[in-house]
Amino acid sequence: MGGGPFSLLALAPAELHTGSTYVQRTPAYNARMETRRTQQERTAATTKDLVGAARAHFARDGYAAASLDAICAQAGITKGALYHHFRNKRSLFRAVYEAEQHRLRGAIADAFRACPDPWDGLRAGQRAFLTGSIEPGTQRITLLDAPGALGWAVMREVQADCRAMTRSGLARAVRADGEGPVSAVEAVEAVELDAMASVVFGALCECAMAVAHARDPDAVLAASLRQVDRLVAALAGTPAGAGVAADGVAPAGTGRGAAAPAVADAPPAGLPVA
Repeated sequence: MGGGPFSLLALAPAELHTGSTYVQRTPAYNARMETRRTQQERTAATTKDLVGAARAHFARDGYAAASLDAICAQAGITKGALYHHFRNKRSLFRAVYEAEQHRLRGAIADAFRACPDPWDGLRAGQRAFLTGSIEPGTQRITLLDAPGALGWAVMREVQADCRAMTRSGLARAVRADGEGPVSAVEAVEAVELDAMASVVFGALCECAMAVAHARDPDAVLAASLRQVDRLVAALAGTPAGAGVAADGVAPAGTGRGAAAPAVADAPPAGLPVA
């Protein structure tokens, strides 16, 4: 028979090399793989429907009052199917909480990327986190019910990605992890970046919680946004409040060392409140 590597394919066209063994790709094998993909797709779709329905009920009724029967009815599945995907109500709530944190991470990333200056991006990302956290449904799930339903240890575990994003933004802002050469003056040790991330993200979480429990959430939100801007300005080495326009948004190019208007006393228009 003719030589060449492709002659092996003529001998065994239905064999798939997996590294250490050969798997015979028979019609039965192909059918099993197709069935597995279909099952995975169904599982993903069911999980998505359950989390969506649960989010609506947890946001409206709260964790304690939300009914699993009502959630299953809205998702169009049986209660037995729910327990196939989630151990109990708490594990379902955790999935909803994780989805909320994922949405907040997306908002932070979008806000950061929209700003040419990384310090402005940090301000914008922190504002996106704060304003997103106090959307009524998100506020109830992540700030009012999560501490009792999940506990602080689980919350910190789930929030780790948001904190990591804060650290990454800080690293880019001080050029510790930026592209190109880094001067000795601007290089920041990892331990310092970790501490900065803890300070910034910890402040954001506390501000969000304070707004959630405030008698006057509008006033607390406005004050929190001002102080967040001052905190980033201090880290950037700019005067306190630099880079904040009258609408509460940092204009482009008002990062480290740039002059900018003073902090406005009025809260930004159109912010959601509890």
